[in-house]
Amino acid sequence: MTILAALMLYVVGAASAQDGGHEWSLQMFKHMDKNDDGILEKDEMLPWMKEQFIKMAITDSQWLFNMNDGDNDGYLTKGEIFMNALLKFQERRKRNC
Repeated sequence: MTILAALMLYVVGAASAQDGGHEWSLQMFKHMDKNDDGILEKDEMLPWMKEQFIKMAITDSQWLFNMNDGDNDGYLTKGEIFMNALLKFQERRKRNC
């Protein structure tokens, strides 16, 4: 899946998850349509895509960090990363057996 496809799915999901999702989608379109011509050009979408990608990356990295920080000390050691990788590997083996 491309980044654009992922971001568009995010928009659709966010719009459908909110009350008045259709209105939210229209507001997003208007926000991105900088020259107000009723169509989106690549140059109009790029700043929004960058912003959304950064938000998604921050959220995902925080989730991954918290998932791996076994002792909750705010740091990832080689041991914590290795242990989590080992546990994931063992889980996959159990599912495939």
